Amino acid sequence: MSRTLTVGFGFFLVFFAYFCFTSYHLPNAAGPDYKFSRVAADFYHDENRMAIFPDDEDKMVFSSYGNSRLLRPPMGFYLPGLMAKLPILKDLKRAYSYRVTVAMLAALTIFFIFIALKTYFNSIRYAIFGTLSIALMPQFSFYASYFSDDMISFLAAAMLGYAMVEIYKNGVSFWRQILFAFAAGVCVVSKQTAWIFLGSAIIFYFMYMLDYSKDYFTSKQFYLPLIFMALAFVVGGGWWLLFNMYHYGIGDVILSNVSQKMSEKHAVLDLTSLGFQARGLGIQHLIFLNSLNFLGATYIAFVGNLDWLRLHVGSLQYGFYMWILVGIVLNAMVLAYQTIAYFWERIRGISFESYPRANMFEILLYFAIILQFFLYTWHNVMMDVQVQGKYLMTIFIPMLILALSFVRKACLYLSQRFEYIEIPMGIKASALVVLFALPIIVHLDALVDYVIPFYWPNLEIPVLLSWL
Repeated sequence: MSRTLTVGFGFFLVFFAYFCFTSYHLPNAAGPDYKFSRVAADFYHDENRMAIFPDDEDKMVFSSYGNSRLLRPPMGFYLPGLMAKLPILKDLKRAYSYRVTVAMLAALTIFFIFIALKTYFNSIRYAIFGTLSIALMPQFSFYASYFSDDMISFLAAAMLGYAMVEIYKNGVSFWRQILFAFAAGVCVVSKQTAWIFLGSAIIFYFMYMLDYSKDYFTSKQFYLPLIFMALAFVVGGGWWLLFNMYHYGIGDVILSNVSQKMSEKHAVLDLTSLGFQARGLGIQHLIFLNSLNFLGATYIAFVGNLDWLRLHVGSLQYGFYMWILVGIVLNAMVLAYQTIAYFWERIRGISFESYPRANMFEILLYFAIILQFFLYTWHNVMMDVQVQGKYLMTIFIPMLILALSFVRKACLYLSQRFEYIEIPMGIKASALVVLFALPIIVHLDALVDYVIPFYWPNLEIPVLLSWL
């Protein structure tokens, strides 16, 4: 474990430095909602407290939807506002100090993705390749360099995903339950997009507690950790729910009523005609008929639709990251085959073994992905058209585990099928170097061919990079 943490910390340092560099050079207003995010962080920085409604209404800036960032879960703005006061950051421009905090959150996200993959696969190769693929994904790198509250939701989901992997692989323990509860609290106070994955994680927790012991929920082993889990949840982010309960009542712990009142008062758009339903399209049209190329646009936005959703990257980037989607689909086919074979053997009385835990865990991960995508589509239909990949980035760990699981199964099958073929160590090492280099090359190509010409058209690119 110490080696895993050491390598993970190395990833943290490298990408924290890189994202600080990219965030320094990315233009200030190079993405959506710059003004609203800045005002929210400025409030927490200047006031050093939570906003209270309607007392602070005059200090809010409302969008055309009638909402304000101060009505959201606060950590994505509260933390940058507080960290901007640190001695090491207070002399920087405030806009950049906010971005430094986001860069730190992004590097922490990469750290948790790495240790989650290493714990699950017990392979440094799978962990490095999966981590590099996400860290250097154009869309992730953009959010790591730009100030918004999206990165805190990615971090919260990565922490929660790691806690799930720890419980699944290494069993239930006091500290793993504390980690799970703390990560759940961070999800609550991060952003609504992380709440969906939190729901899937809670289902996982209770299923695996039952699997751990049939009598677990009636034993002291359940109730004693539960007290400390509650405390960890409050420290992680449950304090926000208690704050809202104190100020607005038990019926508005997530500010839904306050948000509705503010929206009715300040909205300038007709909120009933914003979703795809206003165009006569439902969920079935978007998912099964791919109306308006919804699926394709979602994939493009997931991999890289930068700036104000006007900077696309190239075929190399979109083609490379298809490995995640293809791996997930193929693994689902393998899982379906294994499940059918299992129940067929049970019906015929050939086998009476329990359903494999690995398969059950993968089914839970598929459930998390499907739920996230379904609610993302539902929001586009019923609420507002927001075809943006960031709403699916909270499920990075489930996607990587499922895609890499197929790779592992395929490699195992091929090694058994062609066990008589011996591959020299030199070829294996070279193949690994090429594999690890692929995400880096794809990332550099996106920078050289798309990002740099878009923001700095007159910048001279070094010959070595332009060769890419």
